[in-house]
Amino acid sequence: MTKIIRIFRPEPAPVAAPEVPISEVITPARKEPAVEVPATITLAKVCHSEPPAAATPAGNKIERVIEKTAPKEEPLQAKPTPKPATATRPEAQISEVVTPAQKEPIVEASTQITLSKVSQPEPIEASVRPVAKESRTDLSPSLRSALDDKSSEKKPTPKEPAAEILPPVEKQIDRSTHQPREEKASSSLAIRTESSSPKEAKAEIKPIFTGQVEITPALDNPARLRQIKGVISVNDIANRELLDLVPYEPGKPVDDVAREIGLDPASIIKLASNENPLGPSPLAMAAMHKAIENCHFYPDGGGFHLRNAIAHTFDLGRENVVLGNGSNEIIELLFHTFTRPGIHEIITARHAFAVYTLMAQLFGVHAIVVDDVDFTPDLPAMLKAVTPQTRLIFLASPNNPTGTRVTNEALDAFLRDLPPHVIAVLDEAYYEFLDNPPDTVGQVKNGARVVLMRTFSKIQGLAGLRIGYGLAAAEIANLLQRARQPFNANLIAQAGAMAGLADVEHQKKTKAITDEGRRLIEDTFAKMGLKYVPSSANFVMVNVGDGGEVFKRLMKKGIIVRSMVSYHLPAYIRVSIGTPEQNARFLAELPGALEGLVSFPRP
Repeated sequence: MTKIIRIFRPEPAPVAAPEVPISEVITPARKEPAVEVPATITLAKVCHSEPPAAATPAGNKIERVIEKTAPKEEPLQAKPTPKPATATRPEAQISEVVTPAQKEPIVEASTQITLSKVSQPEPIEASVRPVAKESRTDLSPSLRSALDDKSSEKKPTPKEPAAEILPPVEKQIDRSTHQPREEKASSSLAIRTESSSPKEAKAEIKPIFTGQVEITPALDNPARLRQIKGVISVNDIANRELLDLVPYEPGKPVDDVAREIGLDPASIIKLASNENPLGPSPLAMAAMHKAIENCHFYPDGGGFHLRNAIAHTFDLGRENVVLGNGSNEIIELLFHTFTRPGIHEIITARHAFAVYTLMAQLFGVHAIVVDDVDFTPDLPAMLKAVTPQTRLIFLASPNNPTGTRVTNEALDAFLRDLPPHVIAVLDEAYYEFLDNPPDTVGQVKNGARVVLMRTFSKIQGLAGLRIGYGLAAAEIANLLQRARQPFNANLIAQAGAMAGLADVEHQKKTKAITDEGRRLIEDTFAKMGLKYVPSSANFVMVNVGDGGEVFKRLMKKGIIVRSMVSYHLPAYIRVSIGTPEQNARFLAELPGALEGLVSFPRP
């Protein structure tokens, strides 16, 4: 039994000691702190007829001596107080307890001290018991293990067996053998039964799971995972949002169709991915050939020259330009920068580019989908859908896959009424095909909370390089730059993009051939009685009754179009504008592909 004796200086009259915080205890034989406990102790009034045997050092009002056995001294006289006789000291962490005769710590563990009822002539007793292991989960595994070893040496024998769930214990490595040491507990579900003898304690280890498992914080370390009995599937440790994700379905490549159908690749025309039928700019091709000579060097990680060229084209500063591995990467940077999983939301149109919602699912962000009006985004409805958790609104104009656009007046009103906690993301991949485009660059110059996404894949004809960019106010662009991976725009892509941006003549030719081909295709659809969506881009979406079947029939003829099944428009296909020869071939094969699916009006 550990006993505590308080010794006071002799006073002629009873002295009441106020409540004081005791930070350290000093004994006559030891000047270093013996106990360091943040606590408050209420001392009762004590009277002495004569001084105690031990002299109190000058300047010390209170001296407390802690010894293993009670000293032989005159008993203290305790005066009753109005408060209950039981004095309880709050839980405290004791680092060491030292007696006058012992210089080394005799207790080194997290403990709780409860003072029992004070009665004379017996001194105050202090009962010491280790803190439960569950309350030490904030300690490091090595320290927790060390404390377990210390406390187990003087652990009191319980009156009856008790079950305890062991906390996770990290495996320790034996430095001599470099092998994991045996642990006291090998499973977070192992049950330890305490008995009167430590040797009788048994540990029953059970498998943590037999199938799919959620990796909880208790298991989220290599030592715990190695203890799992059974087979861990890759899906058990994969991102849950990723498991439910349906991958984006791009247009079918020419080589795939050639292998599947057994056709000569040169005989196949691809009108599925809205690519430039004229190919890359001649200036871009020359620049790329020259850049190949230096492809053993890393590219300019900051894209200094390309960003300057883009900024000069739109009368902006380099700080307003962010390069991306295609404009798709700008979408990803926006999610990294402005959304948090399970907290924020985005808003998009019903028949918008599929990557918006796919990226939201991947990031664990809720996507609010607003219905269209005649395949055109409903801007007032999108504003009404905004919540305090909304961070991004994606708007494509012209929209892919429908080809529709919003009017300039509607867009201005939308941006004017946009709440300040929302970023408007304007996808302008087909911006260059508009006859009267909106002044969205002016919005950037005015500091509006918008991000314009542009690409070199369409009118510049550089889809294979995967190079795009974003335009935004400097404070927004700076945040996106922080989320960007280094060297995301490769050396050849930067060289080709700079040259393609400067080749205005090639862009004019591309727009002219697109406008001509779109008019021809739409007029033919109208004569055939097919319902199509008037387009402002380099493609047209048309109702053919069964888009999946028409896609297969045309593919057998060596013509690749895009089925809209993945966009939840199973009756439609989307056809890109090609060269005059490609357009004519498509229109010639279309009636045969529609047999049995569409009834044409008689002439």
